[in-house]
Amino acid sequence: MTAAAPETRSKLRYGLGLSANISPDALAGFWQAFERDVLPTLKQEATSGSVQAVLPFQHKPTGFADDVEARTWSVCIIIVLAEAVDAREFYARTFAEGAGLIDALGIDAVDAITLQQNLDMFYTKDRGLETEPRLLQWLEYVVSDPGARSDYYQTQYRFSGPAMRAMREKN
Repeated sequence: MTAAAPETRSKLRYGLGLSANISPDALAGFWQAFERDVLPTLKQEATSGSVQAVLPFQHKPTGFADDVEARTWSVCIIIVLAEAVDAREFYARTFAEGAGLIDALGIDAVDAITLQQNLDMFYTKDRGLETEPRLLQWLEYVVSDPGARSDYYQTQYRFSGPAMRAMREKN
């Protein structure tokens, strides 16, 4: 088992992932409430340097025609934090008093996330946001044994990161 090199460890970026399943008829209201009630706080945190980006995504899941879950949309809001900001502390400080707000939006889960080096590419290299309507994205949630985590990350840095970077460069 190899520990992450200090320079690799220092380049890790952390954030929060807020996720929910929203019915199609409630989707517009969800985004309006998010913009009105949550986004101003995140913009203020961006001004102070704690937040680097807020990336709101919605995905229509695939599924069988009779599957109720397939008729809902998955919403995932990724809040990318500055390197020195602890995700759990940020959540407690930013949303502790407004936890009811998170519940009111219908957020199912709030997760501390790690954006892996060379794998934190949310949009295509050219025309970024323009391509979003045609964009296919895959957000991966990995739960690992803490004892094996270092090996997992090293494998990602060595193989997946460079492969994903090459694909992104080709747009």
